[in-house]
Amino acid sequence: MFTIYCKNVGGRKFDRYFRSWENAKALLMQECQEMLNHGCKFCTKIDRMNSAKGFYEFQYELITPDGEEVTLSLIDGHFSD
Repeated sequence: MFTIYCKNVGGRKFDRYFRSWENAKALLMQECQEMLNHGCKFCTKIDRMNSAKGFYEFQYELITPDGEEVTLSLIDGHFSD
C-alpha cells in the first residue's frame, strides 16, 4: 500500500506518491498553510473513516484569491499485480 497526495488547483492536477501516510499528510498540511498565508480562503475539511466505502478520507478545500478551487487530498493506493 502507498499514499497518493493529490493537489488540484483550478483543474490542474499534481500527484505525489508516498510510502508513508504521515509524510504525505505533513506535506499536505505544510502546503495548505502556505496557501492560507498567501491569501487562500479555507472552505471545508474532511477527516474521517468512510465506513460505507471502506476507506479513510482526508481532504482540504480552499479558494485562491483569484477564485480558483483548490483540493488537497490523500488517497490510499494499492498495487494490482
